[in-house]
Amino acid sequence: MIAQLRGKVVAVAGKTAVLDVGGIGYGVQVPDGLLSDIAIGQETELKTYHHIKENTNELFGFDSLEAKNLFELLIGISGVGPKSALAVMSLGPQDRIRQAIASENSNYLSGAAGVGKRSAQRICSELKDKVGQVETIIGADITGDDALEALLSLGYSRQQAAAALSKVDRQAPSEEQVKQALKDLS
Repeated sequence: MIAQLRGKVVAVAGKTAVLDVGGIGYGVQVPDGLLSDIAIGQETELKTYHHIKENTNELFGFDSLEAKNLFELLIGISGVGPKSALAVMSLGPQDRIRQAIASENSNYLSGAAGVGKRSAQRICSELKDKVGQVETIIGADITGDDALEALLSLGYSRQQAAAALSKVDRQAPSEEQVKQALKDLS
């Protein structure tokens, strides 16, 4: 599995950026917002989701682990494939997408190409408890935090991770915060 790529952007076509990594060009599909931030010749690092099926071998790239985790939550919904999930991720900033899901704003989500009303409602109902705004639980200072991202990558929901981190010493190193939070979560 290819989990991360760092290289120079050598081409951009459609929703695909081509990264030259050690002489090999990887085509990575990225959300529209990230695509507009990428420039040819720029060194960039992408967190990637490697999608492999019988006749498909695709890479999807994101600028943060949090964005990749949201993408993985979306494709975990029945009827939402990687292309539809990428379309949802292209609707706007991920905080806005999370907010739409948490507030069950299926109209916003159905604005994504390939996402109908039923799929949008399914996304909202299945993910509303998993994508809530952390700021409402313990404050904005945790957003983008290494300890939070580590817990999210272990499969805990944002609420679970944020609640556990609210009980730890926030001045401790990230590794210690994660250890303390895992004790609370178990």
